[in-house]
Amino acid sequence: QITQFSSEYVTSGMVEVRQQQSPAEFQAEQSRWREQGVETVECSETDLQTTFPFIGTTAVSGIQPAYYQPQFAHVRNPRHLKNLTTACLSLGATIIEHSPVEQFVLTGERLTQVKSARGSFAADQFVLATGAWSGHLSSQFSSSSPQLPQLPVTPVKGQLVLLKLPSRQFAPVIQQGLRYVVPRLDGHVLVGSTEEHTGFDKSSSADGVANLLQFAISLVPQLKEAELVTHWAGLRPHAPAGIPYLGRWPGLSNLMVACGHYRNGLQMSPITAHLIAQLAMGEQPEFDLSPYSPARTINQ
Repeated sequence: QITQFSSEYVTSGMVEVRQQQSPAEFQAEQSRWREQGVETVECSETDLQTTFPFIGTTAVSGIQPAYYQPQFAHVRNPRHLKNLTTACLSLGATIIEHSPVEQFVLTGERLTQVKSARGSFAADQFVLATGAWSGHLSSQFSSSSPQLPQLPVTPVKGQLVLLKLPSRQFAPVIQQGLRYVVPRLDGHVLVGSTEEHTGFDKSSSADGVANLLQFAISLVPQLKEAELVTHWAGLRPHAPAGIPYLGRWPGLSNLMVACGHYRNGLQMSPITAHLIAQLAMGEQPEFDLSPYSPARTINQ
């Protein structure tokens, strides 16, 4: 409840458009959404032209299947993070930034200290939740669980572009597989995202930005007139089969792991935090975490 400004949680709806997807695959995808209780309405070419006229006619004619999810919602990620930070600080949390971990100190079956560039930190419970760097850091716990290899969490670069229109020209998010166009309330438009296996390189490239701009304009021609505000890249933490790691580290009684959420970190953050908090408090998690256990890497 303690926030500086709106996180811009908006129920905008979402149009999913595809090209060259078989009817059987498309129907199966819609069925999976409906089985999960997500309202999903199939759209014909006429539906797209009538209901979503901001999608270009050239794009519509090239789109084979499409569907609309009216309950789809999104937040403005940077503002959401700032509000979360403010709330944590107001509850007594201490956030120490720009302090990379240098060493873990183990005593028997417990992690007792984390050494960093800005000092050592002791605690009763620890959580390894370091995104794309979690795999590298997990290798330091091999002495506690010799049979458990380094977590296979790897970085995947995603480039993004931020555009600006004079005002909000359309409301729904438009997705095409792994790429998306997200209109903000103030006229900004977020365009993403690439998937690049380039290690820990976070640089943008001219080719990546150009491809994202071409994609956005092909779907919404009026974005050709938009201002290019900025572009950047981030690293998503990819785990095998897209299944994150949640649970206690085998061999260490006070270390928990929460990583490998890949493209779903924001969506899964509330339930992840809830379950990890239950573990930290010595409670039984309300969901079975065995499918997400770090120990599953033994058999991978």
